[in-house]
Amino acid sequence: MLSEPWVSLGRLFAATDTTPLAGLIRFNLRRPAFDVDLAGLAPFVDMWVPLADARRIADELGVLDELAGLLDWSTRRCWSVFDAEEDALLHKCVRTAVSPV
Repeated sequence: MLSEPWVSLGRLFAATDTTPLAGLIRFNLRRPAFDVDLAGLAPFVDMWVPLADARRIADELGVLDELAGLLDWSTRRCWSVFDAEEDALLHKCVRTAVSPV
């Protein structure tokens, strides 16, 4: 199930003033095309979709240009999560080793 990164579709809908119900209907989303908790691995309950689907939906919503850096395969190891205990947004980016030139 987690062969590629999954993206919070609820956040994408919120950023485009699309209600979750309207988004589910518009993009004909049914499980297993999305998951709500990623088998307990999701940081919060939401509508999670694979990266490729998130890119397609962002494109159809007209926001892919603004979100391309976040929804690109090359940035798939980067993520952000809100830590309520710290009251902060935390970011992590796992980079591959770069050979010296």
